[in-house]
Order: sequence, then C-alpha cells, then structure tokens
Amino acid sequence: MQKQNRNYQYLKLLIVLTMGFAFAGCTATMGAPTQRQIVTSMYQVYNAQYADYLSMAANPNTTEAQKVIMREKKPILEKLGTLIPAYDAAVTNGTASPEMQKTIMDLLNSLNSM
Repeated sequence: MQKQNRNYQYLKLLIVLTMGFAFAGCTATMGAPTQRQIVTSMYQVYNAQYADYLSMAANPNTTEAQKVIMREKKPILEKLGTLIPAYDAAVTNGTASPEMQKTIMDLLNSLNSM
C-alpha cells in the first residue's frame, strides 16, 4: 500500500513538473501579439459584446438599468462596426496606425466596463 501511495506521489510530482516546463516553454516562445492576432481579438470582443447586446434586446424582461446599458452600448457598437473592419484592412495593407488601434482598444475597454 505504501509503495502504491509513493508511486502516486511521484506521478503527481512528475505531472506538475511536466506541466510547469511545458508552460515555461510556451511562454518563452510567445512574444508580443502580432497585429493580425490583435485584430482577431478585437473581433472576438466585439462579437461577444454584440451578442450580449442582442440578447438583452431580445429579452422582454429587461430592467431599466439594462436598457440604460443598451442605450450606451449601441453607439459604441455601431462605431466599432466600422472601425474594426477598417483597421483590419489597414493591417492587411500594412498601413495600420497605433492611434487607430488605441481608439478601438479604448472603445472596447469602455464596453467591457459596462
């Protein structure tokens, strides 16, 4: 019984060490995200926020507080609906500006804080 318990302890230690080394290896090879990865993240956050907006709009039992949030989200989502594809095209063409990226990120952050 003790031998099985000791083997189990070694197995747990081996798994933890393997996961630790794998994580360290992954983080060591990962640098700053590319512009393409940033655009993909922008689309993901936008799509999640838009889906949240649609689900609140479809809910007949929305509270007044939720309606206020929806009214605040709508113009930001509309603006992002044009900015993100424009930034995506700029990244594709190699003409993306840091200012445009910052504008989009600020708008996405404002949505996430609602």
